[in-house]
Amino acid sequence: MCRPSTCGICYLCLKKGRRRSCWGSSRVLVRYGERCLRSVAMKYSKPYSAIVFTCVASESLSVILIGGVDYSMQPKNDLREFLEKKAKFNNLLQISDKRVISLINMNYRLLFFKDSVAVSWLDDISLSSISDLINENYKVILNYIFTDKTIPDKLMNCLQPAADFKARASAIKFILETFSISMCNSSELRAEFFTAFIEKGLLGCLSEFLRMPQHKVSGELKGSLELVQVWSAEILLHILQTFPLKVRSMLIAKETKEMGHRLLIELLEILFSSSLDGPKFEIGEFYKCLLSPEITYYESSIVDVFYSECMSYVTDFVFGKGLKSCCEGRAISLQIALDLLTYCAHTHNYAMRDYVINSQVLQSIDRLCSHPSKHIRLGGIKFLRSLLNGNDEMMQQYIVSNDLLRPVIALSTKSRSNNVITAAVLELFEFIKRGNSKVLVMYLGDRYEEFIREGPLAGSKTLRELLESYEEYKKQDEYYMGINVEKIM
Repeated sequence: MCRPSTCGICYLCLKKGRRRSCWGSSRVLVRYGERCLRSVAMKYSKPYSAIVFTCVASESLSVILIGGVDYSMQPKNDLREFLEKKAKFNNLLQISDKRVISLINMNYRLLFFKDSVAVSWLDDISLSSISDLINENYKVILNYIFTDKTIPDKLMNCLQPAADFKARASAIKFILETFSISMCNSSELRAEFFTAFIEKGLLGCLSEFLRMPQHKVSGELKGSLELVQVWSAEILLHILQTFPLKVRSMLIAKETKEMGHRLLIELLEILFSSSLDGPKFEIGEFYKCLLSPEITYYESSIVDVFYSECMSYVTDFVFGKGLKSCCEGRAISLQIALDLLTYCAHTHNYAMRDYVINSQVLQSIDRLCSHPSKHIRLGGIKFLRSLLNGNDEMMQQYIVSNDLLRPVIALSTKSRSNNVITAAVLELFEFIKRGNSKVLVMYLGDRYEEFIREGPLAGSKTLRELLESYEEYKKQDEYYMGINVEKIM
């Protein structure tokens, strides 16, 4: 006879899936729910973990057990009511295999049990056992999804503009979850499955969904539109990370070139919109991944396309439209766009140098450094610092001839009490000092010697060493100038 104080539920009851324990009726499970589950997890987690947690997640026993845990919680969270009435399985693809449907429901209940019910008292061994059981179930589910050749067509039909919004949202959620749970699965079936989606026009469907306005969604679904758009952007990012060469070739190929360029421009328009929420951060990460050195190592065509077709949109917003608007949504967009420009300057030194010099966009850098938001001012300093990262003499000469460090020095004078801005300015001067660039050191010494000697940052070690470097370069110039004069005489 098993009592709650010892083990709660006996192993035989769990194995046979009985609703009653040996000690009494199911009221015992309700009364001592947490104690029962805790004792089961501790006693049977190692030798019989798969059987125990399979029974815990079974349709007949899970509601009773979770209801028992909810009974002992203070305050109650209505976990049983949620599991019975609100958690409904949406058979979007009309899966006919009952075993697959059973495993999907079991995994949902296991995740619900692990993350919501027993998160505070499950030990590491039990958590590992549940995770192993979930992963084993996922293997069977994914194998069914990847081998069924009709699923891509069914999902693409759900993603068409004529389809219902709920069906489109469910299809996007299904694709995202399939991507997430199959990240560790590098099989050929997975590659074929998602490649079929790309070839059938998934990128275009996601782009159209990202541009869907609020007025096209009615009623209670308006609040879920932004969430579904974030899911769409995450799918784009997952596809690019998983199949970088495939996506890049589609964006620049002759047959799909128009669609690819339109997609890149549309994503920038979403990024620069005035909305506060939405997939802005995901789109920023998408462009970084698209332009990363790992993807563009063998061929730089995508970089050329971005700089010729898209970079003007980014710089026009950063140095123009984004600075004029005061709404919070545009401020977030401006930070992401500045971060993207800084990333491009770090990874594409020569391409960014040519674009900056030819477009003259840095003439408006003082507007960034005088922006009301300290995050935008900090972004402007980081962007200038990234332009100097390549130690390119042409870039240095361009900065010196246009006096582009003047706004930074003026900003450091005004922001004495702002430690973040002061640290960024000092880091810029430290980089110039360590880079041993005579052009920049002489430029700072000749034009801003008073700031270096008597300014608000004069006591710092960086400016003292920068002043010493300036004096050394000056002595060298005077020495060589004297030698040249003697030769002439």
